[in-house]
Amino acid sequence: MTRLKLLVLDFQFSHFLHRQTSQPPPPSTPITLPALINLRFQGWCEYLEEIIARIDTPQLDTMSISFFERDSYHTPQLFKFISCTNQLRSPRRVDAVLYDDTIKVKLYLKMDPLSDEILKLETLRWDSDWPLSSLARPPSPLWNASTSAGDDMIH
Repeated sequence: MTRLKLLVLDFQFSHFLHRQTSQPPPPSTPITLPALINLRFQGWCEYLEEIIARIDTPQLDTMSISFFERDSYHTPQLFKFISCTNQLRSPRRVDAVLYDDTIKVKLYLKMDPLSDEILKLETLRWDSDWPLSSLARPPSPLWNASTSAGDDMIH
């Protein structure tokens, strides 16, 4: 695992979110993935919260997250994880786009419109009857991170 550069976690959608009755606390010392530079995740936000609470990724420079859509997102570990990752915590540009069926938020290190994104967060719509109003409010931890980015451009 010390040479792992890309970690892709792609959970398939299920109408049922598995919950354990009692979850063990995260380890006191997180597992360090020293070479990891790219983390991609698709699934429920609770799954991501459990994973990132247990890892340390000192070289991470790109992260792509796709959450299954829901009414609200509780992601304190994601906010902490982004705040502790040097490359992800200092965006110069933030783009937020609301589509009919999803919301996408992208963070960039440079103002240049051709620069590569360092963080992409999106919701995946799975129910055609899902209320559009649930898409109108991005997950609060990421929104807090984007509003502190200085001269952001929000689209």
